[in-house]
Order: sequence, then structure tokens, then C-alpha cells
Amino acid sequence: MAGATNKSLKAVGFKQSDIKKIRATAGAGLSVKSAIGHAREIKAWVPTKAVNHVNRTERVNAMNAASKAQAEKREATKREPPKKEPPPKGPQLAHMGTEAFGDRAGRIAPVLGGAAQRMMAARKAAQEQNLLAPWKNTKVEGKSADHWSAEMSDLRNRKPRPLNKLYRNPALITPEIKAKHDMVMRAWNALYRRATKNHKKAMELSNAAWRKATPAQQAARLRHRED
Repeated sequence: MAGATNKSLKAVGFKQSDIKKIRATAGAGLSVKSAIGHAREIKAWVPTKAVNHVNRTERVNAMNAASKAQAEKREATKREPPKKEPPPKGPQLAHMGTEAFGDRAGRIAPVLGGAAQRMMAARKAAQEQNLLAPWKNTKVEGKSADHWSAEMSDLRNRKPRPLNKLYRNPALITPEIKAKHDMVMRAWNALYRRATKNHKKAMELSNAAWRKATPAQQAARLRHRED
């Protein structure tokens, strides 16, 4: 992600005027992440698309690092010499089965197997929830950053059209029509401002939790991204 060009900065949503300001203060050889940091320092507009691009790249890198660590651990385990099992002592339960318990042995085994599976599944679910603990307090008004981003997209799709697009003849636009249209636009702007503000806050909380999380917690977060 190092050495982002002006074209790549435009592709993630930076405006040409802001790019000039960032280049003037920070010079060339900036990554998109560094450009975001410099934009915040000079109080320039930071596009949501650029922030999502950086977060997505960091998450992919973290997931790749975690996968690589797991692969190295498996390879190291394969190279270890096999452990020798001690010789059995005394009569074995496997040979006592039907002789000691009769037909009941065949009925008890499946019950124990099902109980063990349920216990393991419950333990795994509890461990997964513990891994997601850093993100418990990252929601804003009960919604995650992804939910607010989807709401912003839905609002953009439902934005009221301008009056000059609705009426080709400006003479048809009466004061009543204009007043009603202004009221609708004010309501839409209020909803969009709220969604934008909450999305930004949720992203900041989520990013802070991501930076503090371990690779295992980051991998669990990627598995439960929709939460």
C-alpha cells in the first residue's frame, strides 16, 4: 500500500484539491493510510471509501499472518517425533464391553457421544464469544459500522430529486411545491447527517478495538463481520 499515486488516491475518494494540500505538506511516497493521517492533521475531508480500503487491507494482512502462523505450527508439529504410548495395564474396557454390561453398552455409547458433542459445541461457542469481546462496545445506537454504511447507501438511493429535474419548466414550481420539497430535503439531510456521524463514530470504535485485538480475535471478527 506504500507509494500511492494521485490516481489511486482519487480512486479511494480523495478530492484533487485535498490531494494537492496533502502533497504540499507530506510530499510524495505516501500510502493511503498515511494520506488519511495527513488529511486529518490539516483538517481536510477524509472519504469513507479510503478508510474502508485501509481497514480491509489491514484485516486481510492480519488474516494472512494468522493463517501463516497456523501453517508453521502444523509443520512444526509434523516434524516432532511421535510419542510412544505406554503398554496397557490391566484389563481394557474395550474388551470388557458386552461381557461386563451386556446390551446396555451399545445403548449408553451413543448417548455419551451426543452429550460430549453438545458440550464441545457449547464450549466452542463460549470461546468464540470471548474472542469477540473487544467489539462489544463498538456499536452506536445499537448498530455496527457496517449497518450504518448500509443505511447511508440506502439513503443515497432514496435521495429526493432536485426541483429542476422534476420540473423542466421552472414556471410550474409554485411556492407551495418549493416549500414541500425543502421540507423533504431537510428531513433527508437530517437522516443522512445522523447516519454519517454514527458511521464515523462506530468506525473509530471498531478500528480502536481491531488495533488492540490479538490475531485470533481479529480472525474471529472476520468470521462474524455481519455482527
